[in-house]
Amino acid sequence: MADREDQYELTQEDFEQQLEDQLQFLENSAKVYDDGFESEAKRLAVTLRVLLHDTRSSTSVLTHLGIKNQPFLDTALKDPHSETPVLKSYSGLVAAYSGPEGARFIPHLDTTASTSRLVDFETWWTQPVIIDTESRKLSRADLIRTAADQDGGKHVDARLNRAYAEISRKNSLQWFSGRSEEFSPLRGAEGASIRQIAHEVLKTLRPNYTKATTHETGFAVSGFEIVFSPCIPDSASRIIPQEMRRNECCYCGSGLRYKHCHGRTS
Repeated sequence: MADREDQYELTQEDFEQQLEDQLQFLENSAKVYDDGFESEAKRLAVTLRVLLHDTRSSTSVLTHLGIKNQPFLDTALKDPHSETPVLKSYSGLVAAYSGPEGARFIPHLDTTASTSRLVDFETWWTQPVIIDTESRKLSRADLIRTAADQDGGKHVDARLNRAYAEISRKNSLQWFSGRSEEFSPLRGAEGASIRQIAHEVLKTLRPNYTKATTHETGFAVSGFEIVFSPCIPDSASRIIPQEMRRNECCYCGSGLRYKHCHGRTS
């Protein structure tokens, strides 16, 4: 290891340039994700880790700059335990979407801007943003660290965080898509959530940054809310949570019982 006198000490200007570089990486990877290459979420996770995560042996860029204690934009939908749940799992940063392009999880981006709020970093970093049907929880920290450190961002580990693995590999959120009686697991909530986290960070550190969803038509459900147009095109796949009971309120938010709404065609 080199002596300290052989090492260059970074200046404030250096750290400010590092911040600008990392934010540009984040914007570039976000565009790649939005263009359809959803595995780019793992690269997003690496950049987010560099910006945000501190360990005994490494210091985040925001900590180097002394700005990690600022409020962070939180766009997650309401706490799933704040009222009687209609859905059996919670994914507060994303929507289960069905439209002309098919069915998948998508980030909210600026769609839910009216529900956004500022919170302290620790709350933002550690509060659950995904809860599966077995009550396994993932925070933003869990998502970023697992995707970056274990799931191929900068390292591929032989073992994964259990909750992350159940959600990403086994559809433990229990959402499905399809037509008629043919339904397939709806996966990708972890990647879409990471994309939304990147969106939150960009809006926190670049207040004028905006990015609206490009999905103008289709049906999207997240948490307990309709995110946008409740019209399902006839040509589109439908999305449905598992084990909706006939007398429960329909997941689409129509106000009808499931048996009188989407349950009639499932």
